[in-house]
Amino acid sequence: MGELSPFFPDDGFTLQVKDCKEACLRKSFDLAGAPKRAVLAVTGFHTVAVWLNGSLVAENHADGPDHPPAFAEVTQQLRAGKNDLDVRVWTEWSPVVYVQLRVELADGSFVDVATDDTWETHPGAAEGGPRGKAPTDGWQKALLLDDYYGSGGEAKSWQKEFALMPRDLLRERVGAFNQRLQAEWTAPQGAPKSAFGGECVKPEYAAQYGNVLRLDPATGQVLDATGKVRHLFFTIYGQKLAGGSTLGWDGFDFDLLEHDLTLMEAACVHPYLRFVGWGLLLDAEGNWRRCEKQPAGANLPKFTYNYEILDYFLDRCQAHGRFVAVECDFFWAANWDTLPAPYHTRYYLYPEVAEANALAHRKLLSRLADRACVAGFMIGEEDIIMAPDLDNGHLRAAFQEYLRGRYGALGRLAETWQRGYDYADHSQWKTVNRKPGSWGLPADANAGEDVLLSNSPLVDGFWTRLQNWSQLDLPVWPRFRWAQPPNAELPSHMSFPGDPIDTDDDPQWIDYNAFREDVLYLKFVSRWAEVVREAVPKHWLFHSNAQDCTSQWHFLHFFRRAELPFAVIGVGCHDSGANLDEIPPWDRLRKYVKNIASYRPYVLAPGSPAVAVSSGEGEGGKSGDEPAIRDYYCGQSMEMVGHGAGFEQSYTWAHLSGAQEDPDGRGHLTKALEWMGGFYRAVDGVTFSLKREVPILVVRNNNLQRSNRSGHDYGNVLGLASFLAQLNVEFDIAMDQDCVYGAAQRKIDLSSYRLLFLPSVECDYLAPFWQALDAWLTDPAHKGERSLVVGNVGKRTPYLAPTGAFQPTLAKWLGATDYAATVPLRGSQELSWQPRSPLFAAGALKINFGERGDGSPLGLFDGGEPLLTLPDGRALGIATTCGGNAVYAFGFPLGLAFDNLWGLPYGLGNGKPAPQEPDDVLASLYEDLVEAAGVTRPIRAPHNVRVAVSDDRSVILVRELFGRETTDLCTLALPAGAKYEGCELIPQAGGRTLLRAKLPAYGGRYFKRAN
Repeated sequence: MGELSPFFPDDGFTLQVKDCKEACLRKSFDLAGAPKRAVLAVTGFHTVAVWLNGSLVAENHADGPDHPPAFAEVTQQLRAGKNDLDVRVWTEWSPVVYVQLRVELADGSFVDVATDDTWETHPGAAEGGPRGKAPTDGWQKALLLDDYYGSGGEAKSWQKEFALMPRDLLRERVGAFNQRLQAEWTAPQGAPKSAFGGECVKPEYAAQYGNVLRLDPATGQVLDATGKVRHLFFTIYGQKLAGGSTLGWDGFDFDLLEHDLTLMEAACVHPYLRFVGWGLLLDAEGNWRRCEKQPAGANLPKFTYNYEILDYFLDRCQAHGRFVAVECDFFWAANWDTLPAPYHTRYYLYPEVAEANALAHRKLLSRLADRACVAGFMIGEEDIIMAPDLDNGHLRAAFQEYLRGRYGALGRLAETWQRGYDYADHSQWKTVNRKPGSWGLPADANAGEDVLLSNSPLVDGFWTRLQNWSQLDLPVWPRFRWAQPPNAELPSHMSFPGDPIDTDDDPQWIDYNAFREDVLYLKFVSRWAEVVREAVPKHWLFHSNAQDCTSQWHFLHFFRRAELPFAVIGVGCHDSGANLDEIPPWDRLRKYVKNIASYRPYVLAPGSPAVAVSSGEGEGGKSGDEPAIRDYYCGQSMEMVGHGAGFEQSYTWAHLSGAQEDPDGRGHLTKALEWMGGFYRAVDGVTFSLKREVPILVVRNNNLQRSNRSGHDYGNVLGLASFLAQLNVEFDIAMDQDCVYGAAQRKIDLSSYRLLFLPSVECDYLAPFWQALDAWLTDPAHKGERSLVVGNVGKRTPYLAPTGAFQPTLAKWLGATDYAATVPLRGSQELSWQPRSPLFAAGALKINFGERGDGSPLGLFDGGEPLLTLPDGRALGIATTCGGNAVYAFGFPLGLAFDNLWGLPYGLGNGKPAPQEPDDVLASLYEDLVEAAGVTRPIRAPHNVRVAVSDDRSVILVRELFGRETTDLCTLALPAGAKYEGCELIPQAGGRTLLRAKLPAYGGRYFKRAN
């Protein structure tokens, strides 16, 4: 039926070994004869290895309950008579193991050997590590955790039904749930609508709840019921209690909640519910779940249903003048009884599962349709996970159909992809010694083991061998293998596509990721939004990617953002546990780069359903370091508020309030909260429009980002963006396949931009973008008004096949078909610089290219006017013209990111940054091109200072980036006679004013107009 499973593993029990993190298990059994076929299934937490008659036959690593079992063909390892199963497991918690062996005998009968109470367990490691000899004594009878269906043991809901069921069974089970909820919707019954049942602690709070919050399409700002602009900061609310921390509202102590809400009032912070609570609010059948345990707190009403607890939570928030952001449930808080664990990461693949989620949320949220204190509902972040499922027959068939529709004929696919890895050819496999990464071994342990590095040859014309579409498999996630037969895959040895096993140039990943995200994911979330919108037509729906600038496989990346049927779009940003001086410059600017710059053009695209930009979860600053936490949030909030975000979401209240460090879990008015209280009161009612003049566009490469060379795309975007942000110029970031020349629905029009950057052309763009770019550059109506900056050129097709020459359109612009030569520059290099604008004088420029292992040869040019030259006079950067407009080309990637997989901007080598001296050297290089392009710069400031100004110039926001106390902060045009609190204003030439005040290292300040 296309499932992952060759059979449905449901005959055994889950075993648990208590009071240890590493354990051994064993079972001996007899077979009456030699097997015809035998398949073994194994899963557990976290890493499990199975030996059969002395051979390692299977290993599985499961980070969560959604991970299906690993299956292994073990026919050759079995024998007539006595057989021995030996299992090793390691976990961060308590070892849990499930094993089932299904044996088909020659007479057609079956024998199942599964984990049950006939097994023996040993609470401790094997002698000499996970591959060592099993202990000889100390064995004990196995402890049954539960059966597969969780029908009566100790298993939590997510420790059961871990395999994908046959599709017809899934449709029957989930279809019945869907039919019940659909029938109930058309004939309403059940719980009453949620309504405020309290009294505001301050009378002035009441007016803001006259209606739900709304988004202003003209500015992208949030307006309350009175029409006032509100800059709302939401943080995930949880509590640290005696029994452990909780994010679920059913477990809150409501006395502690009152304490926290009072602090939130002082700090202008609003709660963000990590879970709406599908599993808490509805039972497996979709009925309202009754309250089985009353929450803690004095003088609480008695709750009959769980939804009454949620209502009471909202009442207390509204009483304290708070708005509440709510995250919908796809993984942890989804209903584990309605949807078994594996389907929580496969909504995109099984429409009936996605429909169940949507219908459940429609029922849950319909009660909140009139709650004005509920700001809106978010989906995404790390709660929507797309399991790779590269062995799934349903996914394979859907991918084949997608490729058939895209290419029409196999010959066209073969011509486009050109090369492929022959994974059936093992001639280049080799034995290497390395330490497994997931057995909990100490860092200094001498625990290397011989494993096979499964490299495969890259073959020209590989795809011409296909005779029909059904022969096309999904792309391969290469893994290390055990060096001895049967060469079991070893997920305990971490590997990624392209690292350390070479699959850098596999074209399949490009189309697979496009299919998975642009087709399956977009269809899934669009349908979800359509259903849920029926329940909450007045509230905003917010779609948040988890993290955008990461390797192609690392997180969900969705780029067709102007097509998302959500009023708010954005992405999460994470620096947990790190201070500003411990993270690279691009991360200090991540809220602007990843949220504002990367989502603003999609909000403003014609026909886009989006109205505003926001950020998902994320936090920074070391726990307990109050000044560092304050500086982190100060900087990120200024980036969001100052550049037009609708609102902010962040992680977490316990971190911000210090409750995480308090023995009793009670927060206090920390330095961060104190700063927020002042800042958000200062900007309350003040407009910082999202829609503003943006003269610069950084263009990403869609195919490159979806390949195993994705580091060249996102790494160089991050690096370049951090340089441009130092110039205080507005810029956008967009994918090439979303860009057009001329207005088009839900597309980004190049027409409005004056200066374009292509950070890395490691592989060519698709033909339509080259055509649009050429039309933009050569449009005679804009002769002399536009400039283009091009980074390194990899001379590869859009599907990574080498071409040996520049793409023809690029060759036309540069007047050359290839680099004149290449040079493997490493480390700091002193180059001669010939600036294009009068702002800078010619001289030396020292750039650190990093200590890269392969040298990553850089390109040199003949022709054009030299911009950067080596000591021998050869040009590493040139200027030329096309259609009367400037073209600047550099032989290095513009963000100095060279790593295929990890990006590593600024020339990082071995994970360490290559320091630039001075640290803004690349900012100066690109500032020269910005000036030469005639980009208007309303704000001029030192490169370590970021500045944002409100629409009416009543508030000025300033932050410091590089750890240098600064006094002369910026020059800008201000209203005549204006005065601002806390700073000195000094008139300058050209009608500008110098703003002077003490700005501490990594700190931020805001200046309000005083008259």
